[in-house]
Amino acid sequence: MRTTHPLPLLALALLTACAGPAPDERPADSAQEPAPITANPLAAPAEPPRYDGVYAGYFGGTVQLLRFFPEGNVVTATDRASGGDSLRLVLRADLQPDLGKGLHNVPVTFRNDSILFRTTIMRGFIDYGGVQLGPDSMRLLKHSTATAKSALLTYRFVPDGTPLPKE
Repeated sequence: MRTTHPLPLLALALLTACAGPAPDERPADSAQEPAPITANPLAAPAEPPRYDGVYAGYFGGTVQLLRFFPEGNVVTATDRASGGDSLRLVLRADLQPDLGKGLHNVPVTFRNDSILFRTTIMRGFIDYGGVQLGPDSMRLLKHSTATAKSALLTYRFVPDGTPLPKE
């Protein structure tokens, strides 16, 4: 029996409602796994993410940092909330991914008001999908294909040179 995961359904609903299929896309066969998310430099959200700092999301005593780059990638890292400021130093556009350390550098898709990307973990993937809420925050649904767990997080923008807020 095949289980249905909420993030691919959310992404499909957002893509269908916002833009419809691109001319080169074909409807997916429901028996196939969803295709990996790839960058689409032709579309951007109405309010694009900022590139002069990080977005911080807090969950269970940890902080996840996201740093977007104009080249179409996002770098992510997670640490204890108290270690977030030192973690910011490694978030560069040329970061080499390290699954053991939880460092990711992946393409990001901007489709109308949607932000979509996927990171690889030891036993599967974590899919991210959501929207920019304004210039200083975004809300993303994280879904793990390994554990089938999901979390809806709000990420707040913190400009370069400003300390991260405490959880």
